[in-house]
Amino acid sequence: MAKTPRSAFADCTAYECFANSLHIADYEPEESLHQATQFVTQVFRVWNSVRVTMCLTAIISVDESRVVARFHAKRARERWLGDDMEAYQEPVMSIDSNENVGLLLSKTP
Repeated sequence: MAKTPRSAFADCTAYECFANSLHIADYEPEESLHQATQFVTQVFRVWNSVRVTMCLTAIISVDESRVVARFHAKRARERWLGDDMEAYQEPVMSIDSNENVGLLLSKTP
């Protein structure tokens, strides 16, 4: 398997979103969105118990064949998603580890 060098990415956030992504449907094809929210909740629970000084951002994206969860450290001058969430053709959401994850869980069927 070819390795992608760190220098191929614009910044640390882009690299982390590449390296820290999980295709949920590979593990749970029937309940992928629900499993993605559960996964994010568990990652945040562990992250917050260990790294309280740095915020973690989770991004869940959905298309007709996959649900992907990505994570990156929140940085002041770096973003993986664009500012206009309405511009995305497929559903995408972002939540930070310092936000109320219960809201994430209540938004999924």
